[in-house]
Amino acid sequence: MVEEVSAAEQPLNGWPALLELTPAGPALIGSRCNSCAYVAFPPMAVCPRCFGEETMERFRLSSRATLDNYTVVHQATKGFTAPYIQAFVRMPEGPLVFTHVAGCEPIDGALTPGEPMLLTTGIIKRDVQGRPVLGYKFRPSRETQTHA
Repeated sequence: MVEEVSAAEQPLNGWPALLELTPAGPALIGSRCNSCAYVAFPPMAVCPRCFGEETMERFRLSSRATLDNYTVVHQATKGFTAPYIQAFVRMPEGPLVFTHVAGCEPIDGALTPGEPMLLTTGIIKRDVQGRPVLGYKFRPSRETQTHA
């Protein structure tokens, strides 16, 4: 389900520490250990693999991922509109990312675990004042595969 936003409404970036909006497209921001190369999302101050302190540096993740699993949400919490899809996608750098899914109907069977996904952005909810909140989402990359 795609929510329409009027031209007068400027969406708020709901996760400025995690989502960078660039002219080249959106990017998720994680961290990478300069000691053992572990990549984390969301960013972490201490490496969970080698426990290195002050070894984690800001790291921009790729925009591609692989669908791990998903569910269709039929009962939304306040500010969200059901139905919608939530999923776990695996980034090529390693992290498993929890995300909303765009670009397909929120029905069982709409996605297949293992299929390629692409990072995008979209309105994920409205805040308590009713303003649209922008967040990261992933969408199936089926379109790009067939047009290659």
